[in-house]
Amino acid sequence: MPHAAPQPSESRIDRIRDPARPACRDDLVWLLHAVKKKVAGGDPALQELPRPQLIALFRDFAEAALMLLGGPGLCAADELERARRNLAEAVARLNA
Repeated sequence: MPHAAPQPSESRIDRIRDPARPACRDDLVWLLHAVKKKVAGGDPALQELPRPQLIALFRDFAEAALMLLGGPGLCAADELERARRNLAEAVARLNA
């Protein structure tokens, strides 16, 4: 399934969140690094999150990390898509 080259103005998170684009491990790795950077930097957006949202972010982070640890081919495409979607939405909320 061919995809058009991304426009320079598109951000990586916008490309990752595009439902027409298939999920891939590189997307999850990028999202995990984005969350790690926010946490390590003490981002105020994280400190302002209500506890249930913070717990959901941790759940999504842990789920994506464990999926990657399982190795390539060990998770179903729908699981990879769900993990990407959940983590991408969390990162987008933090960047808003």
